[in-house]
Amino acid sequence: MTVRPAESTRVDALPGPRSRWGRRVGALVGLRVRTGARAGRALPPLLSGVVLLGVVHAGGAAPAAQAYAFSAAVLFGVFGWQAAVVLDAEPDDQRLLARTALGARGEILAGLMAAGATTVPLAVVATGAPQLMGVLADPHPVAFARGLWLHLLSALCGAAWGAVVSRASVPAARWSILLLLAGAVLVPVLGGRGPAPGRWTVPPFAASMRVESVVDAALVTLHGVAWAGVLVAVYVLRRRRRP
Repeated sequence: MTVRPAESTRVDALPGPRSRWGRRVGALVGLRVRTGARAGRALPPLLSGVVLLGVVHAGGAAPAAQAYAFSAAVLFGVFGWQAAVVLDAEPDDQRLLARTALGARGEILAGLMAAGATTVPLAVVATGAPQLMGVLADPHPVAFARGLWLHLLSALCGAAWGAVVSRASVPAARWSILLLLAGAVLVPVLGGRGPAPGRWTVPPFAASMRVESVVDAALVTLHGVAWAGVLVAVYVLRRRRRP
């Protein structure tokens, strides 16, 4: 009679180093999100975003493409603020302990994931708000999907910008605040009505209004993801030089 080993004692059922590392990174992400929320610092950017949505959509009915592109551009700075708040809520010595436990890659990854996760609720609210307010000239499921896609793309870019200007990357608080404000103002301007060459250096808010096919949407997404990827690379480089 052959006795098969129990599932709990099989080698392939045991958690390996990669799974344990992933769980620790996930735990650190949750800790950083909760730390930012409990400190009360996450509330001002969230409320500011809701107020801005009311102002943006107060002008009456507008096509979904125009309404969502405008709100995504305006909320870019708020998304950056939310990400910076999460990354700045953790004390420097606690961040160093996290780096010791997870390594530089794990600690940086957890910070970026926490910053990005914090922006998602506002992106969802920004997508549903004009539908509930009845200010869309063409309210239909495709318009809702378009708004969610565009706000998530703006949240991705905003989170990357917030990480670059956070205290972990820019130690001087005055420069961090100035850079955050500069991005909140210049990025929507250049991405909306700025000169054509400058539009390639910022997320494609204006180009999103002209999306009429899957190919157009893919190009806009690629532009936004590439822009955010460059900022993430800058953040990682600065963090490796300055723990």
